[in-house]
Amino acid sequence: MQTKPPISRRTSPAKRRGRPTREDCVSRIVPLIRADVMTLDECSFIASYPGVRAVLRLNQRQIFPLGVSFRMLLDRAVADGLALASTMSTSQQYHRMAIFLQLWYAEERTVTQVAKTLDLERTHVAKTIQRPALQLVASRLLVLAELSDPLGDNGEIPVDFQSFRRIIA
Repeated sequence: MQTKPPISRRTSPAKRRGRPTREDCVSRIVPLIRADVMTLDECSFIASYPGVRAVLRLNQRQIFPLGVSFRMLLDRAVADGLALASTMSTSQQYHRMAIFLQLWYAEERTVTQVAKTLDLERTHVAKTIQRPALQLVASRLLVLAELSDPLGDNGEIPVDFQSFRRIIA
């Protein structure tokens, strides 16, 4: 008579193998959006994308070439997010996202200062404006990273309003 081996209960889920999902990449990018160039230079997971490699070739003589390249792509992703949020200005939420990105990223203000400017509570800004805005920027960065010329005109890239609304929702 054979007995079955005891069933072991895992305390943590098994690690996935292979390339990370898009959501995994977005969640890794979000905390890096305002990181310094030295920190960004250590993010080797993004270096394998063709767009990052293309920008990296332009910055190979810089002190932190990957960090500078990553920062350039982040700047472009934020600019695209600002443009997209501004074109969707029929909604107050999109308008607030544009203001948030301008103040928080471009002017490097704190979430508390942004909340005061918007005349909202800090927790409301963090949950309903900051999260979707940073998700949008991270998603746009991944799109740019997949392009062969991410800093080019990108006129051929259609603005995906459905994806934008899904990120915001």
